[in-house]
Amino acid sequence: MKKIINQTDKPLMNAGEKAESFSAISNEINKLLVKSNEQTKASNAALKNIRTSINSINKSSKEIMEKFEAIDSNQTQTLHS
Repeated sequence: MKKIINQTDKPLMNAGEKAESFSAISNEINKLLVKSNEQTKASNAALKNIRTSINSINKSSKEIMEKFEAIDSNQTQTLHS
């Protein structure tokens, strides 16, 4: 009888160890997913800031070009007068 009990206990212990291992792996994967999600949000925020900065620089550049064109136009008119 003891022999039969010992034979059935081993597979049950192995199954328990495997379940614990699976649970540990599952927890680590969950931690990685949470970290990845946080990093994605941070990256998106940084990209949004970069995009805003680029748009601002682009707008400023256009305004500067318009002012230079106005200066150039005024100088051209002055030379021809």
